[in-house]
Amino acid sequence: LHYACQSLRSGECDLALVGGVFVNTTPRFHMLSSRAGMLSPGGRCRTFDEGADGFVPGEGVGVLVLKPLARALEDRDLIRGVITATGVNQDGRTSGITAPSGASQAALLESVYRAGGIDPGTIELVECHGTGTP
Repeated sequence: LHYACQSLRSGECDLALVGGVFVNTTPRFHMLSSRAGMLSPGGRCRTFDEGADGFVPGEGVGVLVLKPLARALEDRDLIRGVITATGVNQDGRTSGITAPSGASQAALLESVYRAGGIDPGTIELVECHGTGTP
């Protein structure tokens, strides 16, 4: 998403498709996740809950069509949202994949707020990734 937005803003392209997919085609992911203690023994993901005991794997796919706002308006597209700013980072200094760096995440959010001129107090919805691992 970040690189697609950069390409659109620079004029490198005038339309971008951004997609993601997760499909389990073998039992390997389940075996490795289970050995690492990441799967919920109760079969229920309770992300951000103090009783979280792991996650329940799922599969899915999603695709977004992005284009500059002026062109979308001109083409009378159905606009589901406007991306004000994006950012990416990773400092790599964590105790493992299930324990991201809070300081690094805060720095990323602050940089995106600045880049987009966003007042954090005006945010009404946050889309998160959470595994529910203890």
